[in-house]
Amino acid sequence: MGGFNGTDPTLTVSELKKMIKNGEIKYFYVPSNSKASDSAVIEWIEENGTAIDSSEYGSTVSTNTDANSSATQTTNGGGGGAAGMNGTGNGTLYLLK
Repeated sequence: MGGFNGTDPTLTVSELKKMIKNGEIKYFYVPSNSKASDSAVIEWIEENGTAIDSSEYGSTVSTNTDANSSATQTTNGGGGGAAGMNGTGNGTLYLLK
């Protein structure tokens, strides 16, 4: 869950529940390549949290081509999606209540 590899036990399920109850944590992002995916905390989040569709928070990419030239401009909408450690953004954001 914590540390460089995501496997250090930095948080217990009991601590997480307390933090949620106290309003300290509302969202939790789980990257698709998380090495901690077998941890009790991640399992609890996946079972009890509400997965949020990435269209609700992810970035959008649009491409514009200028009619008077061959230039193409690509812009990232910057919608706040998290890329995670693998840089792909292929993870899940959970709402915790």
